[in-house]
Amino acid sequence: MPANSEKEHLSIVICGHVDSGKSTTTGRLLFELGGIP
Repeated sequence: MPANSEKEHLSIVICGHVDSGKSTTTGRLLFELGGIP
């Protein structure tokens, strides 16, 4: 990605019961999209 390009922001909400995998889903999404190097 070029240094001068702007990243588009996206706000999401993850809802669910306790132990339903919210953190796992969020972490996996960040990893797959390159948010975690």
